[in-house]
Amino acid sequence: MAYQPKSYRKFVATAATATLVAGAIAPIASAAFSDVSDKYKDAVDYLVSKGANGLTETSFGVSEEITRVDAAVLIVKVLGLDIEAAPASGFTDVPARAAKYVNALKAAGITSGKTATSFDASSKITRGELAVWIQKGFDLKGDGSVNFTDVSDRYKEAVSALVANKITNGTAADKFGTTQTAKRGDYAIFLYKAANDVTPVAPEVKSVSAINATTAKVTFKNPVSELDFTNFTISGGLTVVKATLSADKKSAEVVVNNAFTRNQEYTLTATGFKNAEGEAYPDSTGKFTWAVQDGVTVALTKGTLTTIGATSGISVLDQDGKAVSGASVAVTSSNTNIVTATTDGTVDGTDITAVAEGTADVTVTVTLADGTVLTNTFVVTVAVAADQVANQGYTLVADVTDLAETPQNTVAFNAASKTTSMYANTSKEVAMFDTVNKDPQTEAIDFTGATVKSVNPIIATADVTGAVLTVTANAGQQGKASFEVTLADKTKRTFTVDVKKEAALAGITTNVTTVKLSDEEVNAGTVEGINQKTVTVNAIDQFGDNFAFGTVGKVTVTTNTDGLVIGGTGAGNTIDFNAGADTTDTFTVTSTKDKIVNGTVSVKYFKNASDTTPTMTKTISVNVVNVDTTATPTGLDIVAASEIDVNAPNTVSTTDVDSIDFATAKIYSLDSKGNRLEDLSTTATATLVGSDDYVEVDTNALQFQGNDELTLLTASSTVNVDVLAGGITKRLPIKYINSASVPASATVNTKPVAVKLTGSDTTLSIEELIFGKLDSTQLIEDADLSEYIAVKSAATNGGYKYNKSLVAVKDAKGNALVTGAPVYGIDNTATTGNIWIDEDQLLGFSDENFAVDFSVANVSTTGTGSLSTTASLLSDVVGVPAVGDSVTFTLVIKSLYVEGASATDNNLLAAPVTVNVTVTK
Repeated sequence: MAYQPKSYRKFVATAATATLVAGAIAPIASAAFSDVSDKYKDAVDYLVSKGANGLTETSFGVSEEITRVDAAVLIVKVLGLDIEAAPASGFTDVPARAAKYVNALKAAGITSGKTATSFDASSKITRGELAVWIQKGFDLKGDGSVNFTDVSDRYKEAVSALVANKITNGTAADKFGTTQTAKRGDYAIFLYKAANDVTPVAPEVKSVSAINATTAKVTFKNPVSELDFTNFTISGGLTVVKATLSADKKSAEVVVNNAFTRNQEYTLTATGFKNAEGEAYPDSTGKFTWAVQDGVTVALTKGTLTTIGATSGISVLDQDGKAVSGASVAVTSSNTNIVTATTDGTVDGTDITAVAEGTADVTVTVTLADGTVLTNTFVVTVAVAADQVANQGYTLVADVTDLAETPQNTVAFNAASKTTSMYANTSKEVAMFDTVNKDPQTEAIDFTGATVKSVNPIIATADVTGAVLTVTANAGQQGKASFEVTLADKTKRTFTVDVKKEAALAGITTNVTTVKLSDEEVNAGTVEGINQKTVTVNAIDQFGDNFAFGTVGKVTVTTNTDGLVIGGTGAGNTIDFNAGADTTDTFTVTSTKDKIVNGTVSVKYFKNASDTTPTMTKTISVNVVNVDTTATPTGLDIVAASEIDVNAPNTVSTTDVDSIDFATAKIYSLDSKGNRLEDLSTTATATLVGSDDYVEVDTNALQFQGNDELTLLTASSTVNVDVLAGGITKRLPIKYINSASVPASATVNTKPVAVKLTGSDTTLSIEELIFGKLDSTQLIEDADLSEYIAVKSAATNGGYKYNKSLVAVKDAKGNALVTGAPVYGIDNTATTGNIWIDEDQLLGFSDENFAVDFSVANVSTTGTGSLSTTASLLSDVVGVPAVGDSVTFTLVIKSLYVEGASATDNNLLAAPVTVNVTVTK
């Protein structure tokens, strides 16, 4: 017969016979090679039929030596090994053209190379090495004896097998030529004979076992080339309808037409196999019994518990990996000091809980619905891993007990700005935070029992008093001061403080550098903004921060022209900052009628009051323009913001406003040249042009209407306001925005949802279904706040007990909003993920929850399952009181919006959606 390789060859199914016989008629290829004599003709023709090539188009190279890599390619082609599935050999010296062949040769166990990384690909192969490959590849057998004097023990088995199977008789009566390099022609003959002259081995069933109710697995003693369902019969009135050979050819899965009867013995017969000559091999049989436990697996969900209090459950699965229904459970622990084992009699209600480090045997007895009892004993290990502490940093505060200044937990710390610098000759307390096993902590580090070492004590020192660590920066010092803290538990923390030189008065700034004034005012008075300007002077330190001026230096204000009058100064044209106690002071610059000048005002800072040369000078350019107060006003100059932000009260900017009061805004009449004539502020009226859904003008003030704009305004817009003063109307375009990140759109995950209630849970509200039911064991609670602050890093389901929230929310910029379990500040009494902002930090938002308009359809129940349909998130509940109960339905979500808003005007969904839901117990 045509040879099947070791990993495939042994017997041939009837269905394959015709193919193999036809394939044995090789093309007469040797005629193309001029060096192939009759001695080599059949062998070379056979190798060519298997894909072999000559050295050239006219020479096979029968007398040429052959390299190890070329020999590998030839034998793999003859054996028909799978070159695609074989893993990489690890050899680094194999050329790319032959890598897959060498991979397959090693995977088949025929070679292991010269070393772990070297195949010695380019070296010539010896006859002894070829003998080993051929014997292994073709699974040849011999008696182990040889008459050759040059065959060492390493090659004895292989050479004996080649001689016994009449592959070769050696190079002489007493020589095999073991160390001689092999010729291509001799190798061709070896391969040809091995492939065609070896007697195949008859098939034999090694074992049979049922793997599910309709499928048995048969394992053969030797690999099989091909088979189908006709090669098997089975007792018990069943019929084989399908047979699938495994990839390694050593087993097959046999499918029958009806389910096996439990606990009945069956006989599976392998039949109909024939050799190449058409002679039938003897039938081979195997027996098996189908028992329910053959298809049921009981297992622990965790065999090792790494924290005290951690739990493991159990699973009872069928052969398809699906949960077995109707099973009852009993469980015991061999050592309740290590682990406790409790159950309510159900699979889901079974818990193994870690109590202390060690190991204990847990015995689980499962009784299946048909009465079959399965008992398994598992070893449970409690190995508490060392906490992985990661310092998150620190911030310097005046008083760590002041919660207005000190972050309350690691989450708040990471979200806050940090202060890591201080002035010399001051003291600050340290608020430092860790994560433990990647979880944020609910308190700052308690320094009780800690010691601290200063690496730079000249710059700063530190000490621990009670639970407080205090850093003191020494007078006159500046630079980096590093500290090493050893806590009571012997762990260490390090931090570095940037010490800045003591703050000292360094100079001044002015709020303006240029001023434009009219030379007079309509009513011949002195009016701020027309013919007078008040200038603010700030005293600053070397860091640019405001600093009390003190009594050492002085500031003078002078002008270079008599057309400008300086007011608000004292003796010597000085300003004294409230006798040095304040950081700011003011003076005025007033124009003189008909004195049209371009002048300067000099504000000079003298470090010492007795100095004659200023340390710093600020120059203000003043332009006085000539106005005709009898001229007819042609326009208005309105000093007001051009934008209002409903979120302005929550921003840090001092220029953001959420309204504009035109009754108090500065409004001036202008001449035709744009020069100010008169202050009309008290006479102005404002009117909104048209109407708007979000803003209004009320009593001359442009403001938001107060209808939850902070929550509901998701797009900016512009309105026009007409301001009337002195008979002149000016139209102002005013933009309104919401800089807060608020819900602007939402999507719902419409994939089918399947929830299986566990433990004592028998109901699931529609709100819990849509937004997820919170699992407190997966959340971190800050007891001082009575709030959840984060999801545990080891949380198995993102903080949810069953399905995660179906809802995803984005703001107007398309950024995803944090909702549900990850929200900081969820009340610890909350049961669902229906939240989008910390309820204690609403900052004017109307509500932290969402409302949903929905309905249900296609309701189907089994057992005592039920579903109320009042279209209320809270009161509509899916009930599955008993194991086996189920409720299936279609949830139709029509609109989703912030609680208290309009389902029509403020719907976050683009269109209604449906979700198919199944809830079981």
